[in-house]
Amino acid sequence: STQSTWELHGIASGRMRFLLAVDGSDGAQHAFNYATALLRPRGDQLHIITVIPASRAAAAAAATEAGQAYLSQEDVLAWELVSRCHTIASAADIETSSEVVRGPVKATILEKTDSFNADVIIVGTRGLGTIKRILLGSVSTYVLAYNRR
Repeated sequence: STQSTWELHGIASGRMRFLLAVDGSDGAQHAFNYATALLRPRGDQLHIITVIPASRAAAAAAATEAGQAYLSQEDVLAWELVSRCHTIASAADIETSSEVVRGPVKATILEKTDSFNADVIIVGTRGLGTIKRILLGSVSTYVLAYNRR
């Protein structure tokens, strides 16, 4: 008999809950492709999120009319991204939900992991070099280090 991907990795055949964070980057696209190949149709659940970084600059921009238009466009683009992913995953018979949230990216991904009760977190990587990763930080490194699951 053919073993599933999960059985090959020693993971139980029960229903799994996946949280996928996407940001429109090539790394996020690869993560999405990986997730849709990994999930079991009509069994596993996929929750797709895009986090719009909250910053003081964004809050200040929101106070102006031009800032409101910029933030609205940012929301539209974020919703288009998660909607595309949602449509593709749903077409593959994967139970899918999605949302766009504002907040500090790293902490928000961890909060959503807890609220969705995710078994697996999937994020892309942008391939930062060692120096940039040390200086700028890496979302995937942070999520791995601070995840309480």
